[in-house]
Amino acid sequence: MKTTILAKVHAYLVHRRALGFQLKCEGQQLQNFARYADGLGHRGPLTNQLAIGWACLPKAADRLYWARRLEIVRTFAQHRTTNPDSSTAPVRFSPPSSFPAPL
Repeated sequence: MKTTILAKVHAYLVHRRALGFQLKCEGQQLQNFARYADGLGHRGPLTNQLAIGWACLPKAADRLYWARRLEIVRTFAQHRTTNPDSSTAPVRFSPPSSFPAPL
């Protein structure tokens, strides 16, 4: 049986908190992402479709809110790809479209 995303998130949060990061809001958001992914029955590497699907919820939210949620998942995905115990394939995210246009 493959490890759930929630178990992977839990291990990540334990690791990061041991390094001194509090990750209060980020931890809650990441656990919400993991529940979303596990609820869909997702197994295997994190994908853009999965991360963006979750990050863009709720549909009526501000784009900056979506961008922040995506950044939280992106940070977790980067950890998974650099962790030698990880079997997660690299994930490449497009930059958030919520950045202001140049002057």
